[in-house]
Amino acid sequence: MINIKRTSIGHYRDSVRTSGKVLAVFIREIDVIFNLVCFIAAKVHLFLIR
Repeated sequence: MINIKRTSIGHYRDSVRTSGKVLAVFIREIDVIFNLVCFIAAKVHLFLIR
């Protein structure tokens, strides 16, 4: 995966991620989405109980 990042001077440089970093970001995103879904489900569950 290639990302173009802007330096503080304003120039752009290419940033190449290794497959391990991409996998780590992918797993982190899945974890965040899973926690968000669980949080929303818990809130809905509490709302329906009352």
